[in-house]
Amino acid sequence: MSQDKEFKDLARRAYISYHQDGIVDILIGIGILGFGLMTLTGSIFFNMLAWMPILFYVPIKNRITVPRFGYVQFTSKEKRNVQLLVGVGVGVLLFAVFLGLYVFTTFGNMPLWLKSLLQRFDLLLLGFLLAVPMVIGGALTGLIRFYAYAALIMVIIGTGIYLGIEAPYYVIFLGLVILSVGITLLVRFLRKYPLQD
Repeated sequence: MSQDKEFKDLARRAYISYHQDGIVDILIGIGILGFGLMTLTGSIFFNMLAWMPILFYVPIKNRITVPRFGYVQFTSKEKRNVQLLVGVGVGVLLFAVFLGLYVFTTFGNMPLWLKSLLQRFDLLLLGFLLAVPMVIGGALTGLIRFYAYAALIMVIIGTGIYLGIEAPYYVIFLGLVILSVGITLLVRFLRKYPLQD
């Protein structure tokens, strides 16, 4: 029984270490940064930068993490957790898209008070939709920093709205903060796990 517990503890620590490379943080930061720059400039390039980085997660992981850890297959429970996280993330994204389409198509017919409320707090709603998968990701993976990201998203957006700062600027700031954390984690990871000959 004790050996089984030790083995699970070891597997859990390996799982956490495997995800301390900062790659997902960097990609999330780039995505948020791209969204902020897109709203600031209207550029199609930044529009692609807002959603494309996640496509590079697996190739980057295979390039940086796999050579240091090998191909790691975690327990079925952890695999289910990751699948659930992806499913919830896709669900929230689809909900955000449909909500956006609904608001866009019915905006002209809305009561004035609701229209004004949505115009003032639209990014707070989007921030909430981004924070929910972060909280779920933290709960499923045990990576505490995702809880911090969820809180950071709501605090920065709420503060930006309260202070009357234009939305692109505090969204860009949020993306830069998460990107900086990811780069810091990546540098630490590369130093802690150098490639062996």
